[in-house]
Amino acid sequence: MDIQSLYDSVMDIGRRTYNAGNRVVGSIALNMTPQEQYLWSHHTGNVDLGGYQQPTGGHSSLYATTQGIDDRTYVLPTIYDAQPVEPDEALRRAMAAGIDKFPSYATLEEANARYNRMHDFMENDIFKRK
Repeated sequence: MDIQSLYDSVMDIGRRTYNAGNRVVGSIALNMTPQEQYLWSHHTGNVDLGGYQQPTGGHSSLYATTQGIDDRTYVLPTIYDAQPVEPDEALRRAMAAGIDKFPSYATLEEANARYNRMHDFMENDIFKRK
């Protein structure tokens, strides 16, 4: 089985699971780091609160921003307690929590690509909870 077929199969399983199961499937499929799992926990905490209802009608539980610090690109949440915060506030909160708890990557492209793969799984949690 090629990588794309495996990914599609795992995504199908993820779509049929609930929050905790989806996290396990995503964690295995993506081989998530502890920092990526920490970010995922932030997402599920907001999902448990109902997420943020966007003015356009969509739902958000994380809405990530990227921040370059030293030679790394960090992926940080901008939804806290189911409410949006500005990127500067997101950075302040991440620094207060401990920036090393959040995932970081060598390049912006790598950070965006990795977050997009995680987001595919995270969407399943939101759709299951609606």
